[in-house]
Amino acid sequence: MGVKSWFVVVYCVVLALLPCQGEGSAPVAGFRPPAVPLINWDPYMNIYSFSDKLTDSWPVLWTGTVKAFVGMLRIDGVAYRFMGPQSQDGGTLPDPMDQISVKVYPTQTEYIFSKAGVQLTLTFTTPKIAESTYDYISRPITYLQYKSRQIINNIQ
Repeated sequence: MGVKSWFVVVYCVVLALLPCQGEGSAPVAGFRPPAVPLINWDPYMNIYSFSDKLTDSWPVLWTGTVKAFVGMLRIDGVAYRFMGPQSQDGGTLPDPMDQISVKVYPTQTEYIFSKAGVQLTLTFTTPKIAESTYDYISRPITYLQYKSRQIINNIQ
């Protein structure tokens, strides 16, 4: 076996082992990417949050163009903001929810917020496209899933 053949064998073994490290793996503790992916459709349409908290700044395209998403949740008649900054052009938005965590997975980003006895889980999911279904790449889809639940005296 020549050097090229050994290289091909090693390359194939490495490729075979890569999926074991990806999806389903637990996030690395303390890991904070420089940009948190929210919507990832194709190389020209990716929207990220560059802030530590989703309520600190507007989400932006990779070019820096602002894409102003605002998310609010009403709890017992009081509105709270979980996405978007406090004010824009002189207007004001409700007080922010407390961001508990953010976890980034290969195809999902999950935020957890808490305020007024309610926990909100917000998950952005961009489905993985199988290599044999390239025709689906023209269907830009990102799912936004939310779950809320009541928290009583820090008992979840």
